[in-house]
Amino acid sequence: MSNNICEIKKKSIPFFPPESTEDVDPEMLPQTLIKFREIYKVSTEHRVNTETMKQRLRTLLDLFNEQQQGEIRRERERDFKALRDTVRKEQAGTKLV
Repeated sequence: MSNNICEIKKKSIPFFPPESTEDVDPEMLPQTLIKFREIYKVSTEHRVNTETMKQRLRTLLDLFNEQQQGEIRRERERDFKALRDTVRKEQAGTKLV
């Protein structure tokens, strides 16, 4: 196992992020900075954190789907209420003989 870790370290390209955005060329800066809640080291070749990533991705996809379904449900409710109000107004304007 430790031999495998040594191989991973040998193949890895060292990356040292800048200490602050002041150390980055202004042309390379994004318009808005993203603050990540979670960061994972992943290697599919060496199966490092692949199960964790699959589980986390599944959780996030489920959460996204729930939010999307909620938005669709609220949109349908708004459309139904608008249609119901329109029908009521039309019925109020029509006198039954």
